[in-house]
Amino acid sequence: MGLFSRLLGGQTGDRLSREEILLVAPEASDARGPGLSVISTDEVAKLQQVVGPTTFCRPHAQQVALALLRDHDGYLEDVGTLEHVAADDQRPEALDVIYQGHWIGALAGHATDRVNLPIGAQVGIPVQLCAAQTAKGPRLDAWAWLGDDAPQWEYSAEHRPPVTAKERSGETAFRARTMVREALVEGGQRGEDFVAGSEHGIHYLETVGPIEQLKREGQLEAALKLCYIAIEGAEGDARFGEPAPWYTIQAAIIHRKLKQREEEIAVLQRWLDHCPAEDREGSGVQKRLAKLLGPGRSS
Repeated sequence: MGLFSRLLGGQTGDRLSREEILLVAPEASDARGPGLSVISTDEVAKLQQVVGPTTFCRPHAQQVALALLRDHDGYLEDVGTLEHVAADDQRPEALDVIYQGHWIGALAGHATDRVNLPIGAQVGIPVQLCAAQTAKGPRLDAWAWLGDDAPQWEYSAEHRPPVTAKERSGETAFRARTMVREALVEGGQRGEDFVAGSEHGIHYLETVGPIEQLKREGQLEAALKLCYIAIEGAEGDARFGEPAPWYTIQAAIIHRKLKQREEEIAVLQRWLDHCPAEDREGSGVQKRLAKLLGPGRSS
């Protein structure tokens, strides 16, 4: 078992010693992978997007982005540092990602429970950095690779991550279409589930990007029609006890903007009617409906 494998998912008693940790940091030449544009399902856990470059770490991340744009045409595969930071009054326990002395973000919270790195320890990890100049200034997107093997990045110098809201919506839609098509080709139970989640030839997962884009463009009626197609698909999806609520919430938001109070109530109630009783209480839909109806009138 490699050292990175022991960092990932090992037992508590299998934690690395300080001496081993100091030996883990790879040389930059060893960390640079082939930059594949597609990753397999079993590699997803190893590839982790760094969160925070555009929010809580923005000042540091922008400095890195400027350097990348100046010296590397906005793209670089290199070695960064992963540090396990203890919780304090300012923030919870986290796995911080540092590049050339700049704190550019952290791994998502679930990774903290999976990576067996003692608090206070640091380890070198392969990182992928993508920078772009936007209307709001330089933007940095970053990923970390937590595997022993060569990194398999989702993006590359030729295929950069989406930056604008329109590009991100397009990417979301493309991913959904690809997933649906693959499931239908695969067939079996997974294929049947995706067929059940489709209405008018469209799977509800494929509508997220288009709904967001239509809302941004102010085409609320068109977005609303797509929401209802998605709602029907989500209701037909047999894989979950409750229909995916996002589409219902979006429809309710649009009805609110169109000043259609009764329709807003109806679409929220529709979700609750299709939801198992044990999942209704405390749900976002139930809370929204209760607020809309007022005290003592929630369904």
